[in-house]
Amino acid sequence: MKPVVRILLGYSALAMLAGMAVTFSRGGWMAVAVALLVLLGTLIFHRNHRLPALLLLFVLAGGGTIFVTNYLSKTLSYMHRVGTPGQTAELDLAIRLDIWTAAEQMCGIIFGGASGRRITTIVSGNIVRKMSR
Repeated sequence: MKPVVRILLGYSALAMLAGMAVTFSRGGWMAVAVALLVLLGTLIFHRNHRLPALLLLFVLAGGGTIFVTNYLSKTLSYMHRVGTPGQTAELDLAIRLDIWTAAEQMCGIIFGGASGRRITTIVSGNIVRKMSR
């Protein structure tokens, strides 16, 4: 691989990692974890990359375990989700359904065909329903 391509791949990986760190997307972090497991699992079967891949796998697994047990599990949002899973799950599902309904209606307005329908908008975390004109 050419040095320029390596440098560009390295910078793009850093940019993606910075985006993951800023967004706090749980699904994104799960995708990163699965991608790393697949990549390191593939590299473990190559003789030249076996030792570095195993070391990186153990370091990432250990670091992730320490991070989750010492930091993530002590955050207020995590304790709230774990403390009352039934209530928050139902509320979360209701909010997500309202958001998807609003998104569908907005797409209909943008692409024509939703005039006169009820539009759901989200204002400062509260769901407010109003009629479109």
